Amino acid sequence: EPDHPAVRLLTGATPPEAGGVLSRWEEADLLRQALDRDGEQPAWNYLLAVWEVENARVQQGLARLAGIAARDSGVSWLAHCVLADHAAHVAGQPEAAVVHLEAVLAARPEDHRLLCWLDDLLRGLQDLPSRRERWASVSPALRQRGDIVFRLARLALDEGRGADAAAMLLAQRFSVYEGGTSVRRLYVDALLVAALAALVRQDSAAAAGHCRA
Repeated sequence: EPDHPAVRLLTGATPPEAGGVLSRWEEADLLRQALDRDGEQPAWNYLLAVWEVENARVQQGLARLAGIAARDSGVSWLAHCVLADHAAHVAGQPEAAVVHLEAVLAARPEDHRLLCWLDDLLRGLQDLPSRRERWASVSPALRQRGDIVFRLARLALDEGRGADAAAMLLAQRFSVYEGGTSVRRLYVDALLVAALAALVRQDSAAAAGHCRA
């Protein structure tokens, strides 16, 4: 079957880096044959590791992924992502997940998905300094994305800068895919924090304005 995904991988019609996911034992056998011919090819090893993890050979697959991540190749970042996913959502080790994501972002600093994921992990760890440092290095173009603006505003709120957070959210036009409910909840929380800060300063006019908003 020349159009079968595994055959296309093995014949070079689809590059291994495309991230095909294999699930049948026949496909795994084809991967092993490819490894026998070219055992140093990291992409084949990565695909086999994914197959192993998805077919209840988790420790074997994780060990293979760790070996791939330790070597510089076109798929080492993918191995780090899978290891981060396992550490965060299966092993309950967010610190280890952060290490893997930092390794990926060293090579892919503008990957917005990974940046957002890392920020979520760091927030769970209550690591404000690392979040602040990471977002300070983000390019102006990336700061225009709604998902990035949301997390920048959330950082401002976590630092007690409610008015700044509300202003960021109000200035951004979010798409329907960027979490309308979450954005509205964050906006309300930011205004409440700003109102409380105004009351502490005994600025009743500003507090009233935030509450009316």
